[in-house]
Amino acid sequence: MKNIEERFKVTYDQFVEKNPEFILSSYSKAKIEDWQGIYDKFFKIGSIWIQEPSRCSLFLSGPSGTGKTHFSHCLLRGIFNIERQIVPMMITSKDLDDAFLKSTMSESDQDSRKITSRAPKESVLFIDDLGSHRCTERSWRDFMELIDKRNRNDLITVISSNYRVEELYNQWIVKKSGEQEDDIMAKRIESRMSSSFIELDFTPVQDMRMKTAKTGKSKFVDMIKSLS
Repeated sequence: MKNIEERFKVTYDQFVEKNPEFILSSYSKAKIEDWQGIYDKFFKIGSIWIQEPSRCSLFLSGPSGTGKTHFSHCLLRGIFNIERQIVPMMITSKDLDDAFLKSTMSESDQDSRKITSRAPKESVLFIDDLGSHRCTERSWRDFMELIDKRNRNDLITVISSNYRVEELYNQWIVKKSGEQEDDIMAKRIESRMSSSFIELDFTPVQDMRMKTAKTGKSKFVDMIKSLS
């Protein structure tokens, strides 16, 4: 039977394999304590989210440079440090979209197949910078199918984006359908996302706003509400 050190090394090796860019990035030493005294609400919410087993999915919205990616990395490292059996995965939305596109081609590479296989199953998945590139309706269908699969299996997803949930469809998608169909689709997507995620607004000129929804994780939601 492996001792604790050997088991940790295997887990850490898996972490590095899933998150190679994290190890080399400037965020590799990010920790939730970085937010203490700067944005205390984020520090409190992040600390609770990391510690609480009944954590739920988060949608981090706000302009570039407001700390969404840093906050995501703090959560990622926090989970790994506390729950060694959980090896979270982080990927940019563009890399995820590229992997989905390549997986539909006969010449799809091993890395793409690995990403599309893992993303629906990871216990905690971080998707960074959603909406940073314009995409097609095919991309959106792939993304929503991924979110639906993860929601059905009660898996945690953390998404960061420059857009609010209600802005995503109109700002991100290159649309081909008519105006009325677009409006219906935008409302449908907003409803599905809002029912699955708590939204944290990183807009610096405003106090943080949160959209709580029926997530089935009332204990965590109640704690978040108590901080607002």
